[in-house]
Amino acid sequence: MLPCALILITICSVRGMQEPIVAYPKLLQQRSLEGRMLVHVHDNLTLRLRRTTVAARRMRVLKYANGRPLTQFYSGEDINKDLYEDERAFATLTVTTNNSGVALRGILGPDHRIEPMPFSEKSVSGAVPHAIYKIEHKKMLDKAVSYKPIDGKASVSERTYRSDAYVPPVVKVEAFFILDEQHHKHFVHKRHALWYMCVMSNSANLRLAATSYPKIQIMVSGVEFNTEDAYADRKQGYLYDRGTINKLQTYAYARKSDYGNPDFVYLLTGEDLYTSYGGYLTAAGLGIAFVASVCESTFVGLGEDEAGLFTGMHTLTHEVCHILGARHDGSDPDASIPGHPGSKNCPWDDGFIMSYVNKGPNHQEFSWCSLRQMEFVVRLRGPDCWKHGDEDNVVEHVYPGMAVSMKNFCMHIYQEDDKNNVEFDNYTVNPDTCKVKCRYKKYESHYYYRSEPMTMTREDEALDHTPCGKNMVCMQSICKEQPRETRFEEDNEVS
Repeated sequence: MLPCALILITICSVRGMQEPIVAYPKLLQQRSLEGRMLVHVHDNLTLRLRRTTVAARRMRVLKYANGRPLTQFYSGEDINKDLYEDERAFATLTVTTNNSGVALRGILGPDHRIEPMPFSEKSVSGAVPHAIYKIEHKKMLDKAVSYKPIDGKASVSERTYRSDAYVPPVVKVEAFFILDEQHHKHFVHKRHALWYMCVMSNSANLRLAATSYPKIQIMVSGVEFNTEDAYADRKQGYLYDRGTINKLQTYAYARKSDYGNPDFVYLLTGEDLYTSYGGYLTAAGLGIAFVASVCESTFVGLGEDEAGLFTGMHTLTHEVCHILGARHDGSDPDASIPGHPGSKNCPWDDGFIMSYVNKGPNHQEFSWCSLRQMEFVVRLRGPDCWKHGDEDNVVEHVYPGMAVSMKNFCMHIYQEDDKNNVEFDNYTVNPDTCKVKCRYKKYESHYYYRSEPMTMTREDEALDHTPCGKNMVCMQSICKEQPRETRFEEDNEVS
């Protein structure tokens, strides 16, 4: 049992009970002279959106069936193509447009998220109604564990890197995410979970954009939908942060190859953490990470999040900053890393991201001390850390039919000019010919309403490894037995 000193802090945040603000976003300009999309969200907010990229070209997805890990791949371009950001508003959104209007889904800034309202009538102007929800933030409390490699030795790159060596202007840090069952069970479609992690990560990237030597950006390389929680140190329904991160480090390091050798691994949990603070045990802890552990054997962090609600967005940014090398503001240099600059000259009370004090705008930015520490550690890690697998884009046993969704395949083969009035509906694969028949719904727009849909079809040859039956796939237009190294016991489409 937990000691009686455990302080339980209850946060009243009931999923789905919050009353949203209704807005009718309008596209003001598809492309400005600066290449931005201008979207009027409501009278107090107009976004100047630019495209952004956070997903790796090929994302690795791990699931489990009967206790066995199953690996499949998903095209990150499917997420990147509709992903936009407004760096001034700290907004990251998926934006899709057609004759029905503009649809926004994601975060409008630090405190609000937006999504189209289901089954709602459009306004007289034709705009699609959206729900805007406040993001509920808990008071920040976390742990930063001092960096120390498992074997007590620094990495090869750290021992041999010279300070006068070339440093690329931008370093993309590969992040692999583990979602525990309490978290990912809320996503009906796993593709939505991938998108969710990319939006969360891009939110951190908007803050990391202030780094300069080098500029540091997160790239989402994959996600594990965990069901085993072998890393958990749990008592009375709570995860103990220090015990869990130690077990998580062992768990993730043993699976580093399965994860595609990322630079760090981050666990999002739907459970409550408890921690030791001021001599007491408290359930107010939100996250924990090993400081400066990027590209090292201790390369892990974790944090709470309510799936789909972005409540762990600030925690993720804070913990990733620890992993990249920053201590809390006002701290001495990390004694385990020679030359580490520390943050003694940045007062805690200034209220930047690496402080718990929230005085407003500062809490959305890193102090100059945090920026300097992260840049120092990423430079220190050297070329072996800077390069990443997405540049090579070579993965064994991966075929086009595994990486391209059927929706994207079908929309690609529809070549008519009225594509904006067409929606993908369904598809079938003929095992005798390995031809894919795509079915669409076509609408005609008349001022403020759309007509009833007409059904249309198009047909084309299946991509290699498109399923054409149970344990059967199309290979060179022939339906044949699926290669054993790519066979899953579950449906191998990321639903």
